[in-house]
Amino acid sequence: MNKLTKSPEPKYLADHASAATSTIIATAKANNGQLSDADFKTNVYNGPGVKDELLSDQYGKCAFCERNKGGDFGSVEHYRPKAGYNIHRDDPVIKPGYYWLTYNWANMLFACDECNTKYKKNLFPLLDESKRDIANRDITKEEPGIINPYDEDPAENLVFAQHVIKPRIIDGVPSKKGELTIESLGLNDNAALFDARQKAWLEYRNTCTMLTIAQMDKSSKQLIQMLTDKIANYKDDSTEFCGMFKNQE
Repeated sequence: MNKLTKSPEPKYLADHASAATSTIIATAKANNGQLSDADFKTNVYNGPGVKDELLSDQYGKCAFCERNKGGDFGSVEHYRPKAGYNIHRDDPVIKPGYYWLTYNWANMLFACDECNTKYKKNLFPLLDESKRDIANRDITKEEPGIINPYDEDPAENLVFAQHVIKPRIIDGVPSKKGELTIESLGLNDNAALFDARQKAWLEYRNTCTMLTIAQMDKSSKQLIQMLTDKIANYKDDSTEFCGMFKNQE
């Protein structure tokens, strides 16, 4: 994961979010929070420019696993689940969810299909469940267990040992938020993701070795500069898995 910065709300969303939010709040009240997929206006949060703006902010990468979009069309993901949530993967979904944030720009990110539909789904654990207050539509006291890279720097709770992601040790104890994020998003369990990170790490390590040899052999300045630039590029925000290269233990 890598820290992200969100652009201003797309115009289409800004023009339609308020009315859609009022409607979903009224619908939830009338149905005691039991909302179906049909109650949500997908044409609003999937409206013109919304997904494209998120993709631009994320350099075409998934906010969670940092893989390039490629052939994965992905989705506008709601960080706080809109219809219902669960605390553990095998728990039943609890309703209602965070329906009033369905059209809230701050609650949206782009996620690949695998992260969205296989791992995160409706997961939204809190560090302290007693602070969840959906009844009053109040999130001000919540301490989410899954990192939102738009809201905080993942490096505060996550660190890498080469291509393996780990919770950062804080005051001698592994970060609980780091543990929940890794577990909830399957960041080490997803074999394809794990292998892709390993491949990228080995390529990086080989480039570092080539630079060391070039410097020892007093190779051309052009070659040394090329390798130096290539290594620096691994940490560029647009690079796949740049968070791994920035944040080694």
